[in-house]
Amino acid sequence: MSSKQSINKKIILYYFLIATVVVLIAALIFGKACYTSFVDGNAWRKIGEKQIRPNVQVLATRGNIYSANMELMATSESRYRLYIDFWADGIKVDTLKKYVRPLAVELNKLFPQKSAGEYENQLMAGWNMRMKEADQIAANHNQDKKIVRKSREYRLPLPEVNYIQLKAIRKMPYFNKGINKSGLYYKELVKRTNPYGTLAQRTIGDIYGEFEKGGKNGLEMYYNGLLSGEPGISTRRKVNGRFIDVIDVRPVNGKDIVSTIDINIQDITERALTNKLREIDAESGTAVVMETATGEIKAITNMGRVGEGIWRETKNYAVSDLSEPGSTFKVVSMMVALEDGLIHPEDSVDTGNGVVQIAGQTLKDHNANRGGYGMITAAKSIRYSSNIGVARLIMRAYGNHPEKYVDGIYRIGLNKDMQLEIPGYGVPRIRHPKDSTAQYWSRSTLPWMSFGYETQIPPIYTLSFFNAIANNGKLVRPMFVKEIRENGRVIEKKKT
Repeated sequence: MSSKQSINKKIILYYFLIATVVVLIAALIFGKACYTSFVDGNAWRKIGEKQIRPNVQVLATRGNIYSANMELMATSESRYRLYIDFWADGIKVDTLKKYVRPLAVELNKLFPQKSAGEYENQLMAGWNMRMKEADQIAANHNQDKKIVRKSREYRLPLPEVNYIQLKAIRKMPYFNKGINKSGLYYKELVKRTNPYGTLAQRTIGDIYGEFEKGGKNGLEMYYNGLLSGEPGISTRRKVNGRFIDVIDVRPVNGKDIVSTIDINIQDITERALTNKLREIDAESGTAVVMETATGEIKAITNMGRVGEGIWRETKNYAVSDLSEPGSTFKVVSMMVALEDGLIHPEDSVDTGNGVVQIAGQTLKDHNANRGGYGMITAAKSIRYSSNIGVARLIMRAYGNHPEKYVDGIYRIGLNKDMQLEIPGYGVPRIRHPKDSTAQYWSRSTLPWMSFGYETQIPPIYTLSFFNAIANNGKLVRPMFVKEIRENGRVIEKKKT
């Protein structure tokens, strides 16, 4: 046999041997696949199911709330909570020990609340925890005990950071080596922030929780459906010991609200009210600025005492406080009587020396210690804010028919529900003598009601009434929102 034929036979033999090996390997792989699919299949599928969580809700980005001059009053801001996975595949203890000191120094520069030494100790405490877990896992494995769960979420000793701080941290020594070699990762949180702090805080409102679970009060609550948007759906999968979200249905972000609040007027109003509260040492106070023709609320501030010499927005008194309006109600009484033609501005009324008996009750004017106003006109009873003057005029006009007086108040519209855009707003309580459900109507009710007692009216309703006088008799509802926007485009304009 020639040498050439001998070489060919060897080549054929080698090919045969290689083909046999390949076929055997393929057969083994196929056999293993069949075994895994049909014998171990259920077990592996159960393990796989544990790594996937379908139909996880993805919250939409909440819409912003702007002032009338398009300055942000409430917005959503991403914050980041930082962790280290000390079980990451690329982590090496020598590298960690080499860089932990310079890393701690940089953390101290960015967050000086703790010393570099404290940061260093806390970082190494995380690694020591990981080593203890490794020892427990080894011991349990040797003794055939239950496997110890690995802790892969060691919280960095830092507050929640913003995006700029996150970028700076990722450039620090050791952390700049990437997620696999440093173990650094984060969880994103979405928090509601108010760039102007407490300005109009109770009107703008708050939300529940840090993950934007819905409006709690104010405009945040009233317009929650628009601001919230529509949530999406994701599938949560476990990768390298951590869950990541794969978006299936993208969320629809919330719409933006443009309020009527003017930041400059709001700031001036809030400072003026606070200064007055401090001057007279009051328990609480409210101030509202309303545009006459439109009803747009340009400023609204509500201050309650929270400490010695300290006042903050604790409650929206302007819309919810049901209190007796006092002397401001005298104008309402006079308007009713004038419209009914039962009183003329020049009609006379005797206020005496400032102290009289009406319906068995003692009634005083504020100048009783100076001898009262004596005989004055109906017009001057308003000018001087005389309790006696207004009470006697109303008693003279409606003493036999008090229901006509209350009908006149209702006719003005002061008792109507204005359907304000602030949840929890109050509606005036003005009782009627013929209302069987109302509290007992006595002889003293009519005169005392005439100058602002026996009724409860939120301050904003009193404001609306006086605004109607300035607005040539047209009563308009207070407005807190002027536009709804989507992606910067106006989709709804509120009308007066």
